[in-house]
Amino acid sequence: MVGVSTVLPQAPKEHFLQHSYCCMEGVIQNRWQTLWVALTWRIWHYRNRLVFSNEEFDGQKVLEEVVFFCWLWLKNMEKDFEIPFHVWTSNIKAWLL
Repeated sequence: MVGVSTVLPQAPKEHFLQHSYCCMEGVIQNRWQTLWVALTWRIWHYRNRLVFSNEEFDGQKVLEEVVFFCWLWLKNMEKDFEIPFHVWTSNIKAWLL
């Protein structure tokens, strides 16, 4: 999706801090953190649906929802975020770097 390789820590707090990208600041850092929250939230949501509702996992659906919620939250949190959804989805990597 964004072409980043990483090693994943075991503790959620360490995982979040890993994605704070200490070398990045401001808008870019906020966007990466928003992506992390959207991703972990949707994975948790689908995990609950698998466990409690016996639904099948659809990785493509999870990814689509992550992209949508990340865009929606940024649209509402960032004052000058005016990227249309179709533009956001066409090149997410460009908007995160």
